[in-house]
Amino acid sequence: MALPPHKPPQYAAHILRVALKGHALLSSPRLNKGSAFPLRERHALGLVGRLPYRPNTIDEQCARVYAQLQDRETPLRKNTFLQSVKDQNWTLYYALLARHLKELVPIIYTPTEVCLILLSLKNF
Repeated sequence: MALPPHKPPQYAAHILRVALKGHALLSSPRLNKGSAFPLRERHALGLVGRLPYRPNTIDEQCARVYAQLQDRETPLRKNTFLQSVKDQNWTLYYALLARHLKELVPIIYTPTEVCLILLSLKNF
């Protein structure tokens, strides 16, 4: 069961001031919103030219990442892909989980990571 499109709460109109700009901001998974930065924020935060020209909503980003996730064939590859998304953009990672929680919990749950560790240990 997918969630309805993301709609920020009315009280979320406050401004978050950050000391990071440009590459440093995009390198922070906690603050990075990927292509969801609106044009106004891109100018203020020195992101013009560092992101695709057209901003994407979180819903558009989730749809794109979910399609990429479906291309991965095994739970291990899906887990690796999701960890990569998490390493880059927490907002997108948790929005994707919220939309597909029932499907993704078995993939992100620890036993999948145990499989990865066991496969890594076999190489030694």
